[in-house]
Amino acid sequence: MDSLTGATLTGTSVSGTVFGNPSIVTGFHGNALTFDGVDDYVEFNISPATCLTDIRMCTEGLTISLWIFPFDTSQYSVIFTTISAGDTNYVGFHLLYTSSGLFIRYRTDSHHWQCQSNQMHAGKWSHITVVWSNNGASIIDIYHNAVVRPACTSVPHSTVNVPEGFRIGADYSGSMHLDASLDEMYLFQNVLSADQVHRLYRSGFV
Repeated sequence: MDSLTGATLTGTSVSGTVFGNPSIVTGFHGNALTFDGVDDYVEFNISPATCLTDIRMCTEGLTISLWIFPFDTSQYSVIFTTISAGDTNYVGFHLLYTSSGLFIRYRTDSHHWQCQSNQMHAGKWSHITVVWSNNGASIIDIYHNAVVRPACTSVPHSTVNVPEGFRIGADYSGSMHLDASLDEMYLFQNVLSADQVHRLYRSGFV
């Protein structure tokens, strides 16, 4: 998330379309993208589906890592979510926070996970890593500043729709806007170990 060219976010592995007026600011490492909590978000439309949108394709698992600086933690704020034509019943993942903590939700076509980490703090950088292990047990770990929180397991769930992309800074309907800066966001199509997560936290490199 290093630069904006017109209405396109560059410096990422895929280009995203910018909505509202997010801006580039000084981040934790270099530049960061800041969202105003009103109408800013970035949308990535990916077709055909890949592991980045359809976690059923993540045969080696999935890891999402980022630095976040919240300005306000009193409201529901979506960091990122997969999207599917305005419908909520779809395969995907969702990371958001409220005044009570950080939440991660994953859905496949047969199971649903929801995990909660500790409370986010406004005015302070935090490093968040979410690891989903597609190993038959399908376990999610959340790391907050490289400290792992208790893993959560799945419950049965029926899902019918396939996502078409993902969004940073708002939910599928364009609400629950993020009021924060994001930096060093990575999506790995594999499971990072605790040591690799710690190295990301310390240096920004695996």
